[in-house]
Formats: sequence, C-alpha cells, structure tokens
Amino acid sequence: MPGTDVAPINLDFYVPVFEVTINGKGLQADISKAIIDVSVSESLNQASRFNLTVNNQSLKWHDHPLFKIGNEVAIKLGYVNNLRDMILGKIKDVQVSFPASGASTLRVSGLDFLDEVLRGHAKKTYPLEEASYSEAVDAIAGASKLQSKIDPIPDKQPKIFIRKGDAFKPFMDDLARRLDFRFYTRGRTLHFRKRKAQSGIVTLTWGKNLIQFTPHLSLNHQLTKVEVRGYNPTTKEPIIGVATSGDIEKTESGGTSGSDMLQAAKTERVKVITNRPVFTKAEAEKIAKAELNKANAELVTGDGSCVGLPGLRPDDYVELEGLGQRFSGKYQVASVTHTFNNSGYITSFNLKRNSSNEPA
Repeated sequence: MPGTDVAPINLDFYVPVFEVTINGKGLQADISKAIIDVSVSESLNQASRFNLTVNNQSLKWHDHPLFKIGNEVAIKLGYVNNLRDMILGKIKDVQVSFPASGASTLRVSGLDFLDEVLRGHAKKTYPLEEASYSEAVDAIAGASKLQSKIDPIPDKQPKIFIRKGDAFKPFMDDLARRLDFRFYTRGRTLHFRKRKAQSGIVTLTWGKNLIQFTPHLSLNHQLTKVEVRGYNPTTKEPIIGVATSGDIEKTESGGTSGSDMLQAAKTERVKVITNRPVFTKAEAEKIAKAELNKANAELVTGDGSCVGLPGLRPDDYVELEGLGQRFSGKYQVASVTHTFNNSGYITSFNLKRNSSNEPA
C-alpha cells in the first residue's frame, strides 16, 4: 500500500512474479510464458500506462483475440504470496515487430481509466448548473462510469460550474491546483485526495537496495514570492493573496529551500497571477501557497532505480541514504515505473524535493 515501509522485510525478493488477466480471465500457461516483459508507469495527475511484450516467434499471438484494442487488462506485480494490484485499464495500442533476423515480438500498450476521465466532456450541466467541489468530482466520475472516493473538502468553498461541453481535464487540473489535491484511478474508482503527508517512508541505501541514483540541484524554477490578484465585483475591492518563503512546506525539516538560497544571494523572483478566478482573500492565499510550493518543488530532482517495490507509487516519500549531506534525505516520488522481465523485477523512479541539507 502507498506509504507502507516496503523495504526488504516480509518479502521474498528472490521470487518475483506477475499476473495478467484480460477481460477478467487469467491467461493460459502458454500465453503467460510468452510474455517476456511487463511494465506499469505512473505519474501524478496523469493516466497510468501498461506495456506487455510478447514473444511472437511462432506468429501465433499478433492476431489473437485476447490482444484486441479495447480489451480490459489487469496486472499484478510482486513476490510469491505478496502480489499487489498495479493497474486496470484498456488496450489502446498494438505493435508488431517482424525483424530481418530474430524472433517477432508483439507489444501491447494501454491506459487506466483516468485516461477516459481526462478525455471526457460534460454532456450536460452538472448538477443543476452549480456544484460544490465534491459534487463536481463525483459528477465527473459518474459521467465516466466510475465510482468516486473524495477526501473531505471544507464546506465553505465557492460554487463552481461544469457546463455542457466543458472538457474534464482542464477542470480537474485547475481544481487540483486550487486545493493542492491529487487525482488518480484505482480499478474503477476515481480518487481525489489531499497531498500525502510526509510519512510512511521507504529507506533506500546506495550500495544496498538503491541500485543507482542521479540527482540534480537547480535554482532555475525557484521563486521567492507568489501573488494572486483578483477582484470582488460586489465590494469593488481587490483581492490579493501572498505566499513567501515561510509558506514552503519543506521536504527536509530544517533544510534550505530554493527560495532561501535565492534570498541569501539577494535575488528576488516573484510570480504574479491575475488570470485565476478567486472569491475570497483566504482562497487567494491558498492558491498562492500551492503555486509557490509547486514552483519550488523541484529544487533537487533525480532518476534512480531499486529492487522491485510494488507498493511504491507517485506521491509517496522515500528516504535515501549513502549519498552525502546534500543529496541524502527525504524525497517525494513524482513518477515510477515497475518493470518485470528476464532480468528480474526493478522499480525505476523520478524523485523531487524542495529543500536540501546544504554543506556548511
């Protein structure tokens, strides 16, 4: 489960396994053995993708009805007696290789049900021309024939509109930014939830269970201040929300943020937002804080890989050790890919953090 410490305890890392079902049915042994590569890729607020590579040496699989566009695919990954549901989605793409030499291969790719949400448009106005935030997300899930699971949202939120013809993707993106929420699907349920607390850390140590990691520290996108400016048509007064360095929720407690580094160098970088509708000062401040945290989220980024960890998902946190003072510490998972093939089970990832333990 996300956030659970899945470092090498209670798992047999010597016996990785996968399980694929198509249209609700398990694969026969000959088809399952023909699958030579399985991968599942996930990123924040984006549809998750799966890829299956099938040995097509006998030319018996590329026309097989199991691999038709639109078929539902469920994938589990993990270890003996500890398999985890990774994705449920539909086949979107089929590619066959007929090389000049060597075996033919079939590549089957697909996306989870978030893809259908993000491609959707409102066929009517939901509901009765006005909706609270929770009602809006629930209506989008219903229009996409999904269940919904929504974290509590404060009641004192302005009403919003979903009009007929509105695209769901920009609406969901804006709502997630406004509330600092995340959205994804698990099976046939659309989740809309608060940003995960910095807990439940997986510890990865270079030279042990952290296979490799390449960090990069950059101030290119860091900000020292965000202002959100709006206008109250009733009172005829401006609405201004401000966020500064002190509003950054640092990944590394006591660490140095990019904003701190800029200010130490006597550099100011201010972003002013005027094109976002706001209704109250409190809402403007909340948006400003979310935008500042988003802009400063990638002070340090890095790509790495470790022994296969099926519980590691986007928005989780990991603790990296053995990388020195500057690059050791806590990171947030931005994206993750789980790959199972003849080389075993590997989890690769992109990590980010908004603070660093800078050397004295």
